[in-house]
Amino acid sequence: MLTRPYLDDGEPLVLWDSKLIRAIHIDGRINHPEMSDNFWQIEMALPFKMLVAGTRSLKNPPKDKDVWRTNFVRSNWQTYTESGKYQKKLDAVADWWVWNSPRVTNIHLPDRWGMIQFRTSPVNSSLFKTDDYYLAREALADIYTAEKAYKANTGKYTDDLNRLKLHPFILSGQCIRKPEIKLDVGGFIASVKPSRKDLKQINIRTDRYVWFGNDLK
Repeated sequence: MLTRPYLDDGEPLVLWDSKLIRAIHIDGRINHPEMSDNFWQIEMALPFKMLVAGTRSLKNPPKDKDVWRTNFVRSNWQTYTESGKYQKKLDAVADWWVWNSPRVTNIHLPDRWGMIQFRTSPVNSSLFKTDDYYLAREALADIYTAEKAYKANTGKYTDDLNRLKLHPFILSGQCIRKPEIKLDVGGFIASVKPSRKDLKQINIRTDRYVWFGNDLK
């Protein structure tokens, strides 16, 4: 459990325990180099109250069609065989296997994780449905990353969108209305309005906090 991503000065809560329930199935013999295995399978149930411990979401569990960003990671260490047993290569680094590539060597970037959707319908009977704020959220994440990169290079943030390296859809005005950036003593606040006028403005500030509405916190 991290208080925030490492890039946002997050700290690991090493005493946190997920309290997960798990079941494992192996078709083959584990750790037997001379035998070919077929597959392994794991199922996990993660208690919601542990995933959102200490946040406002504790009293607001996911609803039907809600979407979360999530990542599943496996560290795969290189091995060699000695005397009929697997041995770990101590001079090698682990390979990180993820279900959705973040496109960089960093697994702690929430805006680049894959998406899961909560559904009340029976398993395998529904299709993933993107929510109305998807493009606005993507734009905010892109602006946030660009602002952080700009400060790393110049030592300051900017309210000039043209100085940031942004995806063309953000500035085209076709998918969302033109974003706004305001600088303050804390850094910056970026705001995006979806193209549909019945949807709320969505904002992000320097510490990655996101909220809806015109109130600039």
